[in-house]
Order: sequence, then structure tokens, then C-alpha cells
Amino acid sequence: MGIFSYLVKGSREYRQLEQLHQQLVKRTSHILDAEQSARQTRQLLEALRHDHNVALARHKELLAAIAAMEEDEKLIECGIYKPAYSFDFSTEYKLKLDNIRALQKQKVKDKAAVTTGSPGADAEVNRLLKLVLRAFNGECDALASRVTWKNISKTLEQVGRAAQAINKMVESYDIEIGSEYINLRLSEMQLLHEYQEKKQAELEEQRAIRHQMREEEKARREYEKALQEATQEQQRYHKALAEAQAKLASAHGDELDRLNETVALLSKKLEGAKEKGLRAQSMAELTKSGHVYVISNVGSFGDKMYKIGMTRRLEPSERVSELGDSSVPFKFDIHAMIYSKDAPSLENKLHQHFKARQVNLVNNRKEFFFANLNEIEHAVRSLHGEIEFTRVVEAKEYRESSALRDDRKRRE
Repeated sequence: MGIFSYLVKGSREYRQLEQLHQQLVKRTSHILDAEQSARQTRQLLEALRHDHNVALARHKELLAAIAAMEEDEKLIECGIYKPAYSFDFSTEYKLKLDNIRALQKQKVKDKAAVTTGSPGADAEVNRLLKLVLRAFNGECDALASRVTWKNISKTLEQVGRAAQAINKMVESYDIEIGSEYINLRLSEMQLLHEYQEKKQAELEEQRAIRHQMREEEKARREYEKALQEATQEQQRYHKALAEAQAKLASAHGDELDRLNETVALLSKKLEGAKEKGLRAQSMAELTKSGHVYVISNVGSFGDKMYKIGMTRRLEPSERVSELGDSSVPFKFDIHAMIYSKDAPSLENKLHQHFKARQVNLVNNRKEFFFANLNEIEHAVRSLHGEIEFTRVVEAKEYRESSALRDDRKRRE
């Protein structure tokens, strides 16, 4: 091989090597780019995982907050409101409400209700300040006129939103409703609602007291009537007994036997009249004496609900008959009628014993409880002593109505 051929051949191999080198450089570059891309992808994935975990934790927090708000909303819809104040009397709420309104007037007087950051405000700005105050107060007054236990929560939100919306509208004028004034109006809403609720509760309590007074007056009249009747009976029997005893001196044979029987009978009736008079007298003198009753109404309330109440009537069953009037479809069954010298105390102890199972958790004057007769009987015996309990539920009208209803269905 000549030197030329050798050079040509060497040049060709060189070019091939150069091409291989360039290809290798490109491949190395691609590998480096791929590694960098993979590294960036891993970093991106790590950042996404971190953001996802943060978002997930926030999501759980929001779900818990929403659940709490929904629970509060359910309670509010059911009439269970968490009061901001805890005064005992409506007059205290009224005084606090007057105080809050006086503070509002003072804020307006001091020009601190709606403020501006512009020094030396001109007439146009002053006019706008008055318009903002009038608009906000108008919104609040309209909401205050409609506030109830059902919408108090939403009303407070609406006051806040109204202030926010108005402030945004006049933001460019550097005008703002002061936070202290907003809080005063919010406090006014809460106080107004709680004042109305307290007044209503006091009215119900007064009605209950008047009802109790009427019951006591009825009982007093019954005692007086029973005492009068017993006195009259004693006089009649005493007179008849005296006449029969006068005839004994001259009586003989069968007539004497008959008169002796009459004297014995009249003596017995006279003793009964005396006992009746003494009982009525003692009932009239013992103002706390009365009967605690345990009754049920299967047709109206089912077989797991009982009413535990009290009456001072001389004839306590009359009170139970009144309870079974037109307000319920069926009459009540009496399971126990317990006489006590301190009936209010016994009734209160039984109510406290079954407080956790009270049917109406809002109005404690509703004396219905979820229980069974065994539990009630055991509680009464432990608090009062031995008594008679009637376990049979007659429910005569209810059972007859059910039978008639079944018969009607069969005929159809």
C-alpha cells in the first residue's frame, strides 16, 4: 500500500471516529438532560406532595369547622341558642340594651361611628359620612325588627356583611364604619333577641304561677265545701241519732231491735262524717299536702311515656280527667295516686330523678318522661315508701277505636 492510500484510509477512519465522537457527545448530552429533567421532576413531585399534604390538612380543618357550624345551625333551627348574656330578669336585659343604645348615640355624637382618614373633610365628604351612617343604621334597624330565635345567627352575619359592603363602596373616599360601632350594633341584636326571649319565659312562668294559684284556689274551695258538707252530715246524723236514742226508752220487742240497729248505723255514719271533716280540715291546713300522680296515655303518646304531676285537689282524679280533655284524643290511665304531706317536694325529686329522660328538653314544665313503670315504681318507693301501682293499662277508648278501625278495614 502506497503512502497516499494509507493517508486516504487514515483520513476516512478519522472521520468515522470524529462522527462516533460527536454521536457520543450528543448521547451524553441527552443523558445529562434526561437526568436533570428527572431531578426536576422529582423535585416537582416532592413539592406537589408537600402542597397536597398541606391542602389535605387544611381540608380536614375546614370540614371540622363546617361540621361544627352545621351543628350550631341545627341547634339554632331547633330553638337552642347559646346566649351571650346571662341575666336573671328581663329588666336587666332592658337596662343593658338602653346602655348599648346610649353608647351608640355617643359614638355618633363624637363622630366616631363613621370616620374618614382625610383631614379637613369638606361638605361633600361630611354629607357622605351621614349617608353611610344612615344606610348602615337603616339596615340594622330593619334586621332588628325581624330578629327571632330562628334567625339570630343569620342576622348577626347580615349586619357584618352590610358593614363590609358599605365600607367597600366608600373605600375610595377613605371612609369607614368604625369596628366599635359595628360591635355595638351586633351587641344590640343579641340583647334584643335575648330580652324578648327572657320576657317570653317570664310570661310563661307567670302563666304557670297563675295556673298554680287557680289550682290552689280550686283545692281551697273543695276543702271548704267538703268541710261544710261534713259538718252538715254530722248535724243530720247527730239529730237523727238523738231522736232514735230518745225512742229507745219506750220501745219494746222488734221495735227495740230495729231502733238499736238504727242507732248503731247512725253512730257509724256520724263517725264517718267526723273523719271526713277532720280530713278536709287537715288538708286545708297543710298547704303543701296533695297527690303526686303517675299517668299514661298509650293512644296519644305510646307505651314508653309517662306523665308525673301533682295536684292539691281533694278529688285528684278530677285533675287527671281535665288533662284528658279535647287537647288529646284519648283519656289518661292512672297508675299511681300518691298522697304526700309535701307533694311539691316529692314531685320535684321524681322529676330530678328522671331529668335525663325528660321528653321536652326546652320546657321543664312539661312533665312527660321516657321510662317504664318498674323504674317509676322503684323511684317512688325509694323516695316515699310503699304504695299501690296499677300496671294494667286499660286505654278503653283507644282499644275500642283500634278494634273498630280493624273491623272497618276488614269490611273494606
